Amino acid sequence: MAGITATTTDPPGGEIQRADGEPTGLLLEGATVLMKGYQLTPEQHRRASQRAIEILHTYGVTAFQDAAVSTDIMGALKSLDGAGELDAWVVSSLLVNDPIFGFSPVGRELFEVASAYRSEHHRPDFVKIFLDGVPPTRTAAFLDPYLPDSAHGHDYHGSTTMSLEELTSWLRLAASYGLSAKVHCTGDASVRLLLDAVTLLRKEGLTAPRFQVAAQQGLAADEQLGRG
Repeated sequence: MAGITATTTDPPGGEIQRADGEPTGLLLEGATVLMKGYQLTPEQHRRASQRAIEILHTYGVTAFQDAAVSTDIMGALKSLDGAGELDAWVVSSLLVNDPIFGFSPVGRELFEVASAYRSEHHRPDFVKIFLDGVPPTRTAAFLDPYLPDSAHGHDYHGSTTMSLEELTSWLRLAASYGLSAKVHCTGDASVRLLLDAVTLLRKEGLTAPRFQVAAQQGLAADEQLGRG
């Protein structure tokens, strides 16, 4: 559907998984933006949401947080709720930056329209920030360097998508819209950056927003001992 072939090159920050040179259908991280040209219809979005909730129900789950939504996804949720067919309590997270999905709009533009999708069972109450990637592809940000490989030297740590100043600015802006934040940070360096940002905001008196560390896979010793 996306037109991905054996000759398609890996996009920045992503990888097309291949077997014997042919795409397997698995897209890693930023490679998922290659699906951007294939758009689901509103009815397909609606049915996809229904099916996901049906699966959750088989495990006894009736409330969940969607970690990264588009206007299409929120539109499906509101449509289902309006028809009395949203059989779950849903909190959604509005994308600030989007290295994976290829959604539009994101950031402030998405914050400004989110309230139109609020309904009895759907609350767009969070923003979602990707602060780094994941360890297997060496895009997570760590304080200590990765073991060297053919593509990275002895002092490669990965990197965060934002500086402390930029992260704090986004969290402050989200708070001005009454939004809390879910922040993807798998490496200990990105976790530390988020904790530093939250510390600054708390000192400014922003005590209402909730901040979630999402997908975390590493904590430095200071954080393990309760730093921040």
